[in-house]
Amino acid sequence: MHQQIQRLSDMLKKSDPALWDHLEREGCGNMFFTFRWLLVLFKREFSFAAIPKLWEVCWSRYLCEDFHLYFALALLTVSRTKVLQEKLAFDEILKFMQECSATVTLDTLLWRAEILFWKHSTAPIKEK
Repeated sequence: MHQQIQRLSDMLKKSDPALWDHLEREGCGNMFFTFRWLLVLFKREFSFAAIPKLWEVCWSRYLCEDFHLYFALALLTVSRTKVLQEKLAFDEILKFMQECSATVTLDTLLWRAEILFWKHSTAPIKEK
C-alpha cells in the first residue's frame, strides 16, 4: 500500500506541482487520505451500481496494470480548484477528499484518468 501511495504522490508531483505543494505545506503530503481509496478500490466513494464498471476497467488492465492510480490522480485533479482557491487546511482537505467523488460522475473520472495516462505514459501505443 505504501508503494502505491508513494507512486500516486510522485504522479501528482509531476502532473500538478501546485496542488502537490499545497498538500505538502498543509501536512497532507504523505497522501494518507488516499489510503481508503486504494485499499477498497473506491468502493466507498461511488454507488453500488457504479463500482462494477470501475472495477472492470481497472481489473481488465486495458491501458496499464495501475490504472487505479491514474483514476485516483484524476479524482485529485478535479478537486484542485477548490483546494487551491479556498486554500484548504489539513482537516478541510481530509474531509473534502473523502467527499469529493460526490461532485463528479464516474464516467468523467474514467475519461480524465485515461487522458492522464496517455499524457504521462511512456508506454508504447498498442497496435491492434
